[in-house]
Amino acid sequence: MDAQAVIKSLDFTLLNHEATEDELEGFVARANSSEVGAVCVFSEHAEFVKERLNPEIKLAVVAAGFPIGSSDINEISHAISSAVEAGVDEIDVVLEPRKEVNFPNENELELLKGMRSAAGECVLKVILETPLLEEREMRAV
Repeated sequence: MDAQAVIKSLDFTLLNHEATEDELEGFVARANSSEVGAVCVFSEHAEFVKERLNPEIKLAVVAAGFPIGSSDINEISHAISSAVEAGVDEIDVVLEPRKEVNFPNENELELLKGMRSAAGECVLKVILETPLLEEREMRAV
């Protein structure tokens, strides 16, 4: 694999809720000039980044759970729907098990269903905080 093939397999990531427009502009310019495979930003930056990103580069957004995000299905669904409307290629979310409850429980399952519904046809990548789970719990998910 040559260097360009490696670069095209990279996700270039900026996960900073307070990123300024100048920082986002610089981030996108570096991604465009490097021709990475994808970029990943928080969902609130999706539209700004999409407008400036080379159309050959995929756009992934983090919409929930990074780090310890909201578990409110309405907030999460709104973030996902807005990102989909902005034209993103992938939605990333994290499910974080809590020690005080069985995992996955009905709340997590309903949350997953809501996220899947909000994402529509868009790729939805669910990331589990597996170090917090026992093997049996991981299999249940």
